[in-house]
Amino acid sequence: MSLCPATTDRAAAGDWLHPAWGAAGVEGVIVKGRAQAYRPGRRGWIKVRARTTAEGLIVAVTGTVQEPNTLLLGRYDTAARLRLVARTAPPSPRARSVVRPVPTGRGSRTVPPSRGM
Repeated sequence: MSLCPATTDRAAAGDWLHPAWGAAGVEGVIVKGRAQAYRPGRRGWIKVRARTTAEGLIVAVTGTVQEPNTLLLGRYDTAARLRLVARTAPPSPRARSVVRPVPTGRGSRTVPPSRGM
C-alpha cells in the first residue's frame, strides 16, 4: 500500500515542487532516511515547502473596502510596532467578498489616500 509517491531520486522530488503540483494539493516534499520510521512528537523528518508563506494583517486597502484593488499587509516587529510588509496583487472576487472593516471599539476611521508603498 502506498499512501503517497516516494522516490530516492532528488530530481524527481524537485519536480514535485512545481506549482502545477500545488493545484493538486501538494504542499511540498518530506525528506527522511530510507529506513527512518515516523515517531510521533519527535523531529527528524524535514518538510521542504514548494512555496514559503507568512501570515499578515490586512491593515489597509487601495481602492475601496467594497472593491479593493490591492491589500496592504502588516506584521508586528519585535518592539510590537505594526509595520507594512507587503502589497498584494488584485484580490480574487472571493477574497474581495470577505474583506470588510472590523469594528475596533474606537469608531470608524478613514485614512486619506496617500502615495507610497
